[in-house]
Amino acid sequence: MMAATREMEDRAWRAGTGELHAGFQRVGAIRAQKGVYEDLATKDLDIHTYCAPSDEHPEIEGVTVHQEDSREIRESWFVVFDGGGNPNDACALLAEERGDADERSFYGFWTYDPTIVGRVLDHLNEQYAVPLN
Repeated sequence: MMAATREMEDRAWRAGTGELHAGFQRVGAIRAQKGVYEDLATKDLDIHTYCAPSDEHPEIEGVTVHQEDSREIRESWFVVFDGGGNPNDACALLAEERGDADERSFYGFWTYDPTIVGRVLDHLNEQYAVPLN
């Protein structure tokens, strides 16, 4: 999943524009990827990250952090890029963590179908439009 995540982040980097959303579940995961998202924020991207609430979330210039106390955010790993105006670059990875938290098993899919990517983005924008940071 990490390779698919990096591929989608790379598409956003190469496009240099568009919307990128990434669900990290926990704030520690955002901290671990801070450098990646600082680099992405140098582009003309509208970047949104999501995690469960924490007083320790990192400030990343150019990145909107959504702290959400919802099962969907706590149990999902996702990366969604709208393609930056090119539907052929649209992509999404969606995975749900299941089972014992010590084993970290994820079930999901990734897609390059711009219609599905659009539906996922619509959901994120409708559910979490106002950032909590």
